[in-house]
Amino acid sequence: MRGRALDNGGLRLGLRHGSDAHTYRFEVAEAGRIRIGLTSAGADSYLYLMAEDGSRIADNDDGAPLLGARVERDLEAGTYLVEATTVGGRSRGPADFSLSIGYVAGCDPVHLGALEPGTSLTASGVWTIDTCGSRFAASHPAYTYAFDLPQDGRVRIDLASEDGDPVLSLMSPTRGVIGANDDGARGAIPDSISTWPAAPT
Repeated sequence: MRGRALDNGGLRLGLRHGSDAHTYRFEVAEAGRIRIGLTSAGADSYLYLMAEDGSRIADNDDGAPLLGARVERDLEAGTYLVEATTVGGRSRGPADFSLSIGYVAGCDPVHLGALEPGTSLTASGVWTIDTCGSRFAASHPAYTYAFDLPQDGRVRIDLASEDGDPVLSLMSPTRGVIGANDDGARGAIPDSISTWPAAPT
């Protein structure tokens, strides 16, 4: 991955009026999960990710630790722009910042196997600030798991954590998002949205 500042130390695109901004162009050589981080010890960082034509893809304020900003997306090969700016505007004075752009490893779904009648599939993990971001709410850490359902049936999926407030999303390769749940049963997806035709998931 290659990147450089645009001419004159950064182009002001006016996405946050009244705030100093530096814009950088970078190239994604191969499609993948890309994480962009912006930190500053003296300012509340704000980050914009844009396509080469300047159209906005995503933005973030506090997705990284403290007042740092983070954007994480699946990007195709190509050229992109990043604008590094602040929340507080120019009135807060100068501040140093650090921008990082890189691939995120380990974000592909983990296959748990086939769910047969009378059996259960289980997984466990630890959410940290460096865990891959959710594809539904990128500022939230998430793990993605896949399983096969060889025959139709009623399926219940439970997610529990002693330290966090779990959220589940259920998807199908043919039907897209089937449902999501926060506090239905300690993080369980309700039965009413957990039945679907037999198909790889």
